[in-house]
Amino acid sequence: MELSGKKWDIFVLLNKAKIHMVDLVGSASCKLDDKYRLTLPSKFLKQIGGEPEMDKFIVKPSLEMPCIELYPKTNWDETMNWLKKLDRLRPEVQTYLLYFLRDHQFMHLDKSNRLLLPGELISYAGISKEVMLTSQVHIIQIWDYETYRKTTSKIPDNFQDITNKALDRKNE
Repeated sequence: MELSGKKWDIFVLLNKAKIHMVDLVGSASCKLDDKYRLTLPSKFLKQIGGEPEMDKFIVKPSLEMPCIELYPKTNWDETMNWLKKLDRLRPEVQTYLLYFLRDHQFMHLDKSNRLLLPGELISYAGISKEVMLTSQVHIIQIWDYETYRKTTSKIPDNFQDITNKALDRKNE
């Protein structure tokens, strides 16, 4: 199996392996407090609610977008289980893991359902106080609100080509 290094390859392969992950649906705009804590909206907490360790998350920079990726611990564990099966002696796998796992951090929700976002990830994503949370199947992306709006305000002219390529990859 060839690994191209694209972020979505992991989820295509995980899906083929029939691994259990929490599906996340929805989006929400939020404001960070003065300490850059994010209160996780109840719509996401309810979706994760039945999972063990529902108060634990992993955050990391996105590989291809100016945002932070938030993984429920259950989904991260399944992703890591799959990654452990890769041949780490292959240079492509080593490079992929280097970038996929860079700057990831383990986090707990506090008693008020808040996550303290790491400063280096806030800087990486260019996040101000207003953020947009959007689900991406098994993860939640945390965007600066204005960056998200600018990025998604117009569908790219080549969106049909993007769609065809994305769906072709999924059906391999």
